[in-house]
Order: sequence, then structure tokens, then C-alpha cells
Amino acid sequence: MRAELLVALLLFAGLAGCRIQDFEVRSVDIQGLDGLGQEQATVNVALGIHNPNPYRVLVLEDDMGLWFSSDSVGRISFGEGITLPAKQDETVVMTALLDMERVNDVLSRNILSVFMQGLEVKVQGTVTGKAWGARRTIDVDHAERIGLRQGP
Repeated sequence: MRAELLVALLLFAGLAGCRIQDFEVRSVDIQGLDGLGQEQATVNVALGIHNPNPYRVLVLEDDMGLWFSSDSVGRISFGEGITLPAKQDETVVMTALLDMERVNDVLSRNILSVFMQGLEVKVQGTVTGKAWGARRTIDVDHAERIGLRQGP
């Protein structure tokens, strides 16, 4: 009886310490744009993600938007079944669906600053992950400037 109680207490203590830590979006890279001149276009976005947990985290669902400057221009999704390896950085390439009317509006209002300082790209929303039976939803809020100028 004592051994069973000790095992149960150790198991409980071990599971209590298995809390999912927030993973971080560390970089956003726009890799390709298809469908320019159409109503909607797709863009490949590579997110550099760091998983600080000592175990893999399975991404169950997400709800994220893609923003240029301060304007929402589309939706972006990991897709189902993405696994983030333990204590590693991972690059996850996703496809975002852009509303080209909004993209063109943002670019036309900010054309000078976009070419001088780059385009501010933001990924914002939530991601739900699961590890060891624990499920957690975290906020994602990452912004960075992406240069559009080519050459020196």
C-alpha cells in the first residue's frame, strides 16, 4: 500500500511540473507571393519558432492574422498536426491568404516608408498546443520590418 501511494505521489508531482511553457515566434520571413493583380493572393510565410519545453509540443489549432503596418491583410495558419521539437528552433512554412485590396491600400498609403524602412509585418493571434495530455493556448504577437529594397 505504501509503495502504491509513493508511486502515485511521484507521478502526481511529475505531472504537475509538466506545464507547457510559451513557445516564441522569433522571426517572420515572407518567401513568395502568388496571385498579384487578383482579388486574393497567397504568400508563403516562414515563422521561426522556439520551443523552450523539454518535450515536443503538438499544435492542435490556431487562429492568427497577418498584418502589414497596422492593417489586417489576411489569415495565416500552421495547419493541423505540426509538431515543434523539444528545446529547439523550428522553421514552419505556412501559406497565408491575402486580401489584395487591403494590401494595395496599405502599400499605397505607406509607399515611401515601405521602400525606405521596409514593411512592418505582424503575426498576431493564438495557438493551442498539447504535450503530455496538457493543453494550452498561448498568444502570438510578433512584428518585424522586412526590407523590400534589392542590392546594396
